[in-house]
Amino acid sequence: MANDNQEIRRARKIAAETEAAGGSPWNAVEAIVRDCDLSMLRAQRIVHRLTLAEVVDRLKEILRENGVSCGGPTHQSVSRWEMSPDPPTHQYLDALCRLYRTRPDRLGFGHDYSPVEETGKTAEPSVFQLRPALARPVLQVFKEIGSAVAVPGRSVASAAEVAELEDSTERGGYLLYSLTPGEFIDDRMQDFKQANSILLADGLTAGLRRRLNRVVAKNAGFIAFTFNDISDFTHTVSWHQMSLQAARRAEDQGIEAWIIGHSAYMHACHRVSLSQGLGAARYAQAASGGKPTSAKVFGLLAEANLQARLGQQVEAMRLLREADRLFAALPSSATADDGIGTSEYRLRWQQAETLSTLGRRDLAEAARDRALELPKASQDLTGWALLEIDRAILLLREEAVADAAALLGAVWRELPDGLRKGQVPMRIMRIVNGAKPSVREALLREEPTLPGGRVAGRARQNGDIG
Repeated sequence: MANDNQEIRRARKIAAETEAAGGSPWNAVEAIVRDCDLSMLRAQRIVHRLTLAEVVDRLKEILRENGVSCGGPTHQSVSRWEMSPDPPTHQYLDALCRLYRTRPDRLGFGHDYSPVEETGKTAEPSVFQLRPALARPVLQVFKEIGSAVAVPGRSVASAAEVAELEDSTERGGYLLYSLTPGEFIDDRMQDFKQANSILLADGLTAGLRRRLNRVVAKNAGFIAFTFNDISDFTHTVSWHQMSLQAARRAEDQGIEAWIIGHSAYMHACHRVSLSQGLGAARYAQAASGGKPTSAKVFGLLAEANLQARLGQQVEAMRLLREADRLFAALPSSATADDGIGTSEYRLRWQQAETLSTLGRRDLAEAARDRALELPKASQDLTGWALLEIDRAILLLREEAVADAAALLGAVWRELPDGLRKGQVPMRIMRIVNGAKPSVREALLREEPTLPGGRVAGRARQNGDIG
């Protein structure tokens, strides 16, 4: 209860600071979800300064006004929705959207109701508008999107033009780790902007519109994956949302499951709202039905990672075994290194990370060694660095502080400057700041150049070691 109260106090402070800085309620919700272990729905209630009792009363009023004949929710129901990834019924979900003047995905559930593609507007600016030093890259992207799509009267695209975009997007997926993050994002942005531009044309057939939305979904997803490595939660989630909206407009459940499965891993990486991450991982698995798909395998891997972080060792191991079994049954097209499939590199990499979290050094080393043998490993420098950081965590758990420091120092020195941001420094800082004071001092004494600043006051809580 003490930790819960502390999270609520922090959330209220963030909401007040965001409002004072001129941010919208959604900006405040984004910031709370990023910095506190609270669900999106609970963050909405805090931002709107409502108690559980007030929410219950207002929901009953909304339901009566809309002619819904039911008794209304109880306090326990609202609390359960805030604590669980299970969504309320459609009537209650609609009432919650009306109460908070928003859409289901901004409550942590369901579909996006906003007609972005009808208005030609870009996504609502993220909370990073309030932090200019961090915001500049993403805000520039949003400006570029706006200038690219604002072309009224464009002529109807030909099927050949759409097919060329599809081919370019497919080729681009294979470059996910071959290019630097900046080069890759620029490359994918071209297809993303061009597809959005064509979508504004008059006279598009329904089939071409679905195909173009699929192009948008894939490219936004690729950009999201890259931001997940080199940036933080808010940058990443903005692109995940754009990808998810486009996948739903494309009516492509496979791409939808793909992006939702990766959003689950995003929650695990950034230690944000793990319960929502679990819901996303399970959705990715369920969307595939009974057949093995790359999204289902990735959903199993993401859930295993989350369960490991929650201390559920038996369940995490079961999920890893199930992912291994289903991976063996995948067709070759689903295991390509194209950014869409779950390749063996991604499988072994995820296994190594989860097993390291569980402290299973023998199994983690075997999975890590196999991942590093595969051709993709030589291109994915961020992935290599994160695998080595996981190995350093295991060394620290065995009190081999000097060896761990040497390994972390080698990773930091060998990583190019362009990759010294995002997950790599954040994980090193979590290790350094989450360690016991004596271990922290020893690490910085051995390797004084390691990132070792405090992480938003949450280092001890999110530390990877004791």
